[in-house]
This record gives sequence, C-alpha cells and structure tokens, in this order.
Amino acid sequence: MSIIEPQRPSTGSESRFRIAFEQAGVGMAIQDINAEDTHWLHVNQKLCDILGYDSKDLLQKSLLDLVPRHDQKGLLDYYQKLLGGETPQAARECQYIRKDGKIIWGRLTLSMADGFEGTSGSIISIIEDITEQKKLEVKLLYLAHYDDLTGLPNRVMFSDRLNQTLALAQRNEWTCGIMIIGLDRFKFINDTRGYGIGDALLREIAGRLSSALRTEDVPGRLGGEDFAVILNKVSTPQDAMTVAQKLISTIAQPVVINSEEMFLSANIGIALYPANGTDQNALIGNATVAMQRSREDGKNTFQFYNAEMNARAHEKLQLANQLHRALDNDEFILHYQPKIAVGTRKVSGVEALLRWQRPGAGLVPPYQFIPLLEDTGLMGPVTEW
Repeated sequence: MSIIEPQRPSTGSESRFRIAFEQAGVGMAIQDINAEDTHWLHVNQKLCDILGYDSKDLLQKSLLDLVPRHDQKGLLDYYQKLLGGETPQAARECQYIRKDGKIIWGRLTLSMADGFEGTSGSIISIIEDITEQKKLEVKLLYLAHYDDLTGLPNRVMFSDRLNQTLALAQRNEWTCGIMIIGLDRFKFINDTRGYGIGDALLREIAGRLSSALRTEDVPGRLGGEDFAVILNKVSTPQDAMTVAQKLISTIAQPVVINSEEMFLSANIGIALYPANGTDQNALIGNATVAMQRSREDGKNTFQFYNAEMNARAHEKLQLANQLHRALDNDEFILHYQPKIAVGTRKVSGVEALLRWQRPGAGLVPPYQFIPLLEDTGLMGPVTEW
C-alpha cells in the first residue's frame, strides 16, 4: 500500500484520509521526516492492537525501538533508500517486539507523503501482522524435510544428508555407510492394538535410535516401520557392527504403553561406501537387500551386503513374479500324504500338500515359494484353489 501526495492535501482529503487511517485493517503510523527525533506523530488503533501498546505509549516509540537488534540495520537501509529518493516506497518483512515481549512477524511498507497535518514531509508506515502466515510457512518447511510423527529427517531430508555425506567421504577418501532397519512384529501390533499404539511405538523407537547413535550419525524414517541411519565415518567394518549391535539391543528393550509391555525386534542391513556402492540409490538398495537377508536368518540380527545377496534377491524377485502367473497357468499341483491311525494302522485321512511345477525348473521346494505366497498376498487365492 502506498500513499504519495505531490501537493499538500486539502482539508477534505485530509478528513477522508484520517477516517481511512483510523479504520484501516492494518497498523498505520505517521512520522515527520524533518523532526529531530524519529518518534511517531500518529498511530491508529490497529497498530496499537498489533504491538500491544496504548496510543500514548506507542507515540513515545519509533519503529527502530520495536524491532530486534539484528533487524535494525536492514530497516535503516530501507529508510535511507526512501529518504535518498531511490524509491518512493520500500517494503520488507521483519520481526517486532510487542509490549509483553512476544516476538511477532510483520510486513512493513514505508511510503513518502507530502505535508500531512502541518509537517513539511511525512513517512507513512504500514504494518500488517503476518505471524500466523509465518508459522504456517515454518510448519510447511518442517513437513517438507522432517517426519511429522517422529521428528526424524524424512526421505527427502535423509536423501539430501546422504548426498552430503557421500560427497564428503569422496573428497576425504574415507568410508561411510548406511543402515536400513526393519522392525519385526510392528505390523501385527499396529493391526491388533490400533494405530494410536503403533504411532506411540514408532515415536519411542525414533527416540531410542537418536539417543543410541554416535553424534555424527544421522537417523531417518523412510516410511512405515522402516528406519535408516547414515554412518558418517567408518574406520573399519567393526565400527558399523558396534553401532548395529547397540541399536538391536536398544530396540529389543520392552516398550511400556498404557501400562502394557510390548516387545519389538529389529533386523539391520549394512552397506558401505565405496565397497557396496558409490551413490545413494545403490547404497540404499544394497542395504535393503542385506536387511531382508538378515530377516531370513532370524530376529535381532544384522548383515553386511555382499554381491551374492544381490543374486539371491534377483532370483527371489523372479520367483515372486512367476508366482503371480502360476495360479492362472495351472502350475500348482497337490500331493496327498496319508494319515495313519496308530491303534488300528488304518488310513484315517490325508493331508493335501501344495507343490509348484515351475516351467523349466521342475518342482520348487515349499520352503522357497510358501513364504513368497504370504509376502505377495497370494496365499488366500491359492488356499481357495
């Protein structure tokens, strides 16, 4: 908003201006350019409301009295541009100190006006309270980089920090690493006890990760129950092993929610730069493969990535893809195993055992494809078959 009057306003226009000044929905103040002090001559009620002063107290203040020290130089620069004729109007956002000491944000517009109420020249200050807008901006910025539930870096922020770590490791020729942490039993607890309990568990685990890690390491939540850690500098693989063992032990401690004790276990996959990848996609992918291999070995274990794991993971993916077509292609068969009553030695029934006749590979052992049926959601349709 700008008010520029090249000629002294008439009495009628002054009257209209005063009405607009007093009833404005933004804070307004008038200052005499040539006065020896910088105090305001007039302030409206809206400005009093914004800054928490009554008009008598506020007229003893200048704009510089109401901004934090770090904002004063920038504000003076705007005054100089205005008074030096570089611009007829200057606008900026800055903070203000209310009478109660609370800091608020305001959008300030300074404008030149000629001869208001007997002055030879005036500066009109317009202040709009944008505190809530600033809070929203901060919140949106936070949500763009941090997980709202746990407060840990989200996937975007984690990716950025990992890129920085890799660049530093490359420049200094040292080793860094990444851990992917999968929680066991979380889905069961979340489904049976409710999302409120599940959220409380995730917050607790996030806090434990943060407190258990080295200062230089960075935890993050990639989504769901999957967490990750950037190992900033790893002198030897033993360093990574020590961190993994500490995290597993920390997560395994009971969690008490609503007086109920709950237990989680974790599996961790570890990939190191540069041995297991030189970019974040390779490292995250390989650490995930290692975590999945760790799950096959049991709960509360960790695994370092190696090339053999990748081959196994690729084979597992192929099996899963072919399983999706196996039912439609009539590739499943049943073998019947008799049940013998010990007392009479007679057949009392049979068990139906599922077998998969994989094209070009023969019968696939049940231990290879039954877990995949569960993971891919095909167990229900195959059971009905």
